[in-house]
Amino acid sequence: MALTLRTIAGLSTAEIARAFLDNEPAMAARLTRAKARIAGAGIPFAVPGPEAWADRLQSVLAVIYLIFNAAYTAGPDEPRDLCAEAIYLARMILSLRPGEAEAEGCLALMLLTDARKAARRDGLGGVVALTDQNRALWNAGATAEGLALIAAAMARRAAGPYQIKAAIAACHMQGTAVDWLQIVQLYDRLLRWEPSPVVVLNRAVALAETGALAEALTALMELEDALADYQPFHAAKAELL
Repeated sequence: MALTLRTIAGLSTAEIARAFLDNEPAMAARLTRAKARIAGAGIPFAVPGPEAWADRLQSVLAVIYLIFNAAYTAGPDEPRDLCAEAIYLARMILSLRPGEAEAEGCLALMLLTDARKAARRDGLGGVVALTDQNRALWNAGATAEGLALIAAAMARRAAGPYQIKAAIAACHMQGTAVDWLQIVQLYDRLLRWEPSPVVVLNRAVALAETGALAEALTALMELEDALADYQPFHAAKAELL
């Protein structure tokens, strides 16, 4: 996935390192090893046939979402329209795999996230917390499409990580009273697919919103080494303290 982000999407080594919560020298070494492995094995560049798509779908969706996320986290200073490009690619995947629940979930997640971009920063460029955003600035069309997509995906009863992430986004965007307990339960499901420190952090924040502050802080403090260079960890820790 890292090599695809470099060679196909054109992301810099530094951007890819941030996407994987890695440092730049380590990511550069990973990319070099991947290139050498491909060259050594004589693996050709080829478009896979439909019989191989199911096995490759999750990796392709991951690359598309990482492209989106790299641009979204960069903010308004990002000169490339990579969010729109990622959404375009997700639509293309869905046209090739109609009815694929995870492809629907991935597209829904990006649409729901992108719908909020106009409300994400204040006049000074600072990030506005989701609960404090002016909902009138949200893109109504993208919101409606994203909510419809995730509803259709979940009705297929084939759960996956992108559907769960989109469901969490939907919980934040449906009504003004956020059901934090449901969000915690969704993160519990997501941890079965992605037991990563970032997911644990997000769950801890949601848990704190239910009122379980001590339990949330305990979970947060266990991430201190893993997320030492991750700004949202320190923001969450400061808020809880």
